[in-house]
Amino acid sequence: MREATGMDDAKGLEELDCDSVAVRLWDFVDGELPPREMAQVDAHLEDCERCFPVYRFRKAFQEFLRCQEKSEVPVGLRRAVFERILEEHREMDQDESPSLWERLRDATRRDRD
Repeated sequence: MREATGMDDAKGLEELDCDSVAVRLWDFVDGELPPREMAQVDAHLEDCERCFPVYRFRKAFQEFLRCQEKSEVPVGLRRAVFERILEEHREMDQDESPSLWERLRDATRRDRD
C-alpha cells in the first residue's frame, strides 16, 4: 500500500497520496479531471491496494445508476414525491395565493381527469 507522495520516475508525474486520490475519485470515475490529474490518479490506482477496491466499487455503482436511469419511475412514486414537495412548500409558504407547485398540481390533475 502506498501512502507517500513523490515522483513516479517512469511517467514523470507527481505521485498522489491516498487522501488526494480519495478527493478526486468520483471526478476520476466520471472522467471529469484534467488529463494530468487523470493520469496521476490512474498511476496511483495501478498499485494501491487500499484505493483500487474503492475505485472498483464506485465504478460499479456508477454503472448501476446508469442502468437505473433507463428504468421508468412508477407513477405512484412520482405522485408521492410531488405531493410531498407540495406539502413542504405549503408549510413554508405563508402567502394566501396558490403557489407555483399548487398550480402545477392542479393542472396535472385536470389533465388526468
